[in-house]
Amino acid sequence: MSTLPPSQFFDPKEFACRDGTWYPEAWTDRWALLSGLCDDVRRIWGGPLLVVSGYRTQIYNDKLLASGHHPAANSEHIQGNAADLRPVQIPGRDTVLELHEMILRAYDVGQLPTLGGLGLYGPDAWIHVDTMKAADGHLRRWSLR
Repeated sequence: MSTLPPSQFFDPKEFACRDGTWYPEAWTDRWALLSGLCDDVRRIWGGPLLVVSGYRTQIYNDKLLASGHHPAANSEHIQGNAADLRPVQIPGRDTVLELHEMILRAYDVGQLPTLGGLGLYGPDAWIHVDTMKAADGHLRRWSLR
């Protein structure tokens, strides 16, 4: 169980590791940044988003690597700085690609100041967002289709 406060649209339990480990309560500052970013993305999208993956323990991340999945060995999920999100189907607006494009446009006009990384995992999978800024301040981007 977590005593971290819910954000406008998300509850900390949605960000718990899939092995049952809660998002660490000691990381209230990270939780505030990440949940705030996810709230901003949710507002931009205009509808509900499913948290595919939030916090991950190192052990769980290593299991994903060993099983042939593609998480980064030093994933920002392990540090509580990342979330993988997928739109909940809304008639006429149900693609991950559309969400990805909306996020890029919002970032370009300064609406997502805490966004540090944006990944696209296929047109029907999910997007990754994180708060880890690159040393030079650029938006880190990647795509695995």
